[in-house]
Amino acid sequence: MTHGWQLLRRLLRGDETERARTWQAQAAAQAFARDHDDVRRFKQAMACEPGPDRILLGRGRGLDGVPFWFGMSFEDFLSKHRWTTGATGSGKSFFTLACLLQVLYAARFPVILVDLKSELSGLLLELVVPALLRGRGGEELLRNLRIIRPFGRELPMLRVTEPEPGVPRAIQAFNLASALEDALADDLGSRMTRVFLRLSSLAIELGYPLTVIQRWLESPEAFARDARRSADATVREYARSGFGRESRPAVDALLARLDSFLFLDEVKLALSAPRCVSFAEALESGLTVVDLGSPPAGAERAQRFWAGILTGRITRAILSRPVTEESPRAWVIYEEVQEALGGGQAEQFARLLALARHKRTSVNLINQQPAQLAAVDPTLVRVLRTNAGIECAFRANLEDAKTLVHALPVPPGQRSVGEARLGMVAELTQMPDRELLFWLKQAPFRAQRVRSPRLDLDCLRRAASEVGAETREAARRGTVSMDRGELEAFAAAEWERIGMNRETEPPVVAPNARRRHPRLG
Repeated sequence: MTHGWQLLRRLLRGDETERARTWQAQAAAQAFARDHDDVRRFKQAMACEPGPDRILLGRGRGLDGVPFWFGMSFEDFLSKHRWTTGATGSGKSFFTLACLLQVLYAARFPVILVDLKSELSGLLLELVVPALLRGRGGEELLRNLRIIRPFGRELPMLRVTEPEPGVPRAIQAFNLASALEDALADDLGSRMTRVFLRLSSLAIELGYPLTVIQRWLESPEAFARDARRSADATVREYARSGFGRESRPAVDALLARLDSFLFLDEVKLALSAPRCVSFAEALESGLTVVDLGSPPAGAERAQRFWAGILTGRITRAILSRPVTEESPRAWVIYEEVQEALGGGQAEQFARLLALARHKRTSVNLINQQPAQLAAVDPTLVRVLRTNAGIECAFRANLEDAKTLVHALPVPPGQRSVGEARLGMVAELTQMPDRELLFWLKQAPFRAQRVRSPRLDLDCLRRAASEVGAETREAARRGTVSMDRGELEAFAAAEWERIGMNRETEPPVVAPNARRRHPRLG
C-alpha cells in the first residue's frame, strides 16, 4: 500500500529530488556561463600594454590560461577612491609601491602619502625616488619633495597654529582639541575643552606656537596680557574675567595632558618652526611624504597627536581646494590607516570619502582588515564600501573572506555554485603573496582574481646607487625640514622675543587668578 502511494505521488508530482538536481544543474550552468563572460569582459575592458597614459595594475589570466597585463588610464584610476586590505606580508605595500612608481614617473599628478608604520615610505624614499631622480623630471621632483618626519633627524616645519587660508580660527582650534582627545584616547570634558579652545584660538590669532598654551596655563597674567592684543572681544573679556574663575583642577588636568606629549623636544621644536607645511601646495604639485612611524618608546601619544592634526589639515586643504578643468588629479594615500584613527579622524575620513572626488582628489586607505576600522567607527566600513570605486583584497581572514566572496566569479567546471563559493572562501584565506581580488565597482564584470606587478628591487637599487651623494642627501631631507640646531636657535630667539614682550608690558592679573593658581605666586 505504501509503495502504491509513493508511485502515485511520483506520477502526480514528479520526483522532487530529481527536480531539485535539475534546477541546481541549470542554475550552475547559467552561473558558469556568466562567469566565462565576466572573464571575457574583464580582458576586453582592461587588457593593455605599458604606455604613457595607462597604469599597469597586474596580470590577469584568460579563459585559455594565457596571462595578460591589465590596467586603466591614469585619469580613470585617479578619479576613484581605493580601499586595500590584506594580511601582513601579503603584498599590499609592494602593490601600492608599483602604482606609485608609475604615477610619479608620469610626473603629472601630486601625491600625498601618510604612513603610520614607515615601511612604504621607507621603500619609496630609499628606492623609488632616487631612481626617478635620474630620469626626466628629476629636478622638478626634487624641488617639490616634502618629507615630514616628526621623529627624524631633521625636523619638519609644523607650526600648526599658523592660520590656514580660508579656515576660521574656531575650526582650526576644534581640530587641535580633537587631535588632543584622540591622542589621549580620552574626552577632555566641557571645562577643559572650553579653556583649550580659547587659548588655542588666541595662539592662532597671534601666530604663537602651540607650546605657548603651557605658559599661559601656568601664568594667567601672561595670558591676560597677550589677550589684550586680540581683535576678538570675547577672548579679551574671557582673559580679563573668565579665565581666573576656571576650576583649578580642570586647568591643572589640561596642563598635565599637554605635558604628556609636549615633553618630547622633537614635538616642541616642530611646533615652534617658522611656518607650517602647506598641504594646499602639496595638492597641486610634487610628492609629500608624512612618515609617522617609529616614535620613541612611550611616545605613541605624540604619534596619534600628529596623525590627528595632519589629517585635519589635509582634509581641510582638500575640501577647500579651488579646482578647474586644468587642476591635476591628486592622490592621497593612508598606509596602515587604523593607527591614525580616533573618533574625530573617522568622521573626517567619512566626510572626505564622500566629497573629495569633487575636488579632483582620490583617497586610498590601506589596512589589514575591515574589523580594525569598524572597531573605531562601524559606519566607516559602510562608507568605504559605498564610496570606494576599487577594492583590492589580498589574503584575508575567514570573516572578511565570507563578505568578499560574493564578488568573485565562480570557477568553471563546478557542479554546485554553493559548494564552489565555500571553496573560494578557503582560497581567499590561503592566497599566495601578491595575489589579490580586484573589484572594480560599476564595471561590466565582477571581481577578478589577479596577480600584482612584481617590482625589480635590484634594478631600483642599482639606479638609486648611481645618484650622487649630494642629491641623495637633498632627497632624504626634502624641502620642508630644518636642521635641529637651526630650529633650536629659531625657537630660542622667538621665546626670547615673547619674553621681552612680557617685560615691556605691565602684567594684568585677572581677578582671583592668584587664589585659583597659588603655585604661581
